[in-house]
Amino acid sequence: ERLERKKGVKKNENIIKHIIMESGIIFSAKVFIDATYEGDLLASSGVSYTVGRESNSKYGESLNGNQPNELGKTLKNKISKNWRTEIAAHGEGFIMENVLLSGALLVNWYVDQFIQGDRKDPNFFKNLEEQINKIPIGSDGLILQPYTGGVMDPYWDSYARGIIVGLSISHTPYHVYRSILEGLTLDSVFRTQNIEKETGINVKEYLAIGPAWVQMLADASGKNVLIADTVEASSLGAGMIAAYGAGWYSSIKESAENMSGKTRLIEPNLDNKSKYQDLINIYQNVYDSNKSINKSLVQFTEKYKS
Repeated sequence: ERLERKKGVKKNENIIKHIIMESGIIFSAKVFIDATYEGDLLASSGVSYTVGRESNSKYGESLNGNQPNELGKTLKNKISKNWRTEIAAHGEGFIMENVLLSGALLVNWYVDQFIQGDRKDPNFFKNLEEQINKIPIGSDGLILQPYTGGVMDPYWDSYARGIIVGLSISHTPYHVYRSILEGLTLDSVFRTQNIEKETGINVKEYLAIGPAWVQMLADASGKNVLIADTVEASSLGAGMIAAYGAGWYSSIKESAENMSGKTRLIEPNLDNKSKYQDLINIYQNVYDSNKSINKSLVQFTEKYKS
């Protein structure tokens, strides 16, 4: 649902009473939280807001947001390319964050462009899963690097782009779809392996969404995966912090305990783990083999852009 930008915010003086979506749906509430990327509610309601990150000196903070170093510090105070470091919202410890700049965006783009049907149909992705489950691990020799908009850890390369390797006329749109999900899986697992190797920390489990992808993630990592009951995890996290800030709970930990939903456990099929590890070993060569080509293509496009 998207907010009706022009007339979608109804206020009584400075208090938002309800909002209207483009579809006509009306939402009423005592408190509204804009945890979106676009910030449409902020702009349409007329409240003040900041674009980007404020400096540390703005509020006298020293540990806010991303840490000052460009890439992130390891537990031994050394620069690491394998994650970026953020302070935990509740003030205890740090978050070592892997960032994949495409995921649902890439999946939705592909199915909108190349798969017949409407992804808003409740059975759309269920039918897709049935098709890709007929295809073996490795998508019959097809592998995809999902860096459609550059890559952060571990390469930190804005010129990186998506790559399909091994394409033949025997492949179908379902092979490509499976290779997208496998590419997201392989990338997530090898990033986790990078953290584990460098820090000695054992990541015990993943939290994710989406049945087909999470089973791949469990099998490839050999770890349990918990499926959240919400697809809006970022918004829920923002709501937990806001609930603490509004005084509804005495701590962020308490708000998280009260506002978290249920999870469903997906256990790995360990018979598939070695297959995925072989695929990860191949996948890790894709970036280095195409790094200079991608940069040249981006520069070519910028040079002759009309």
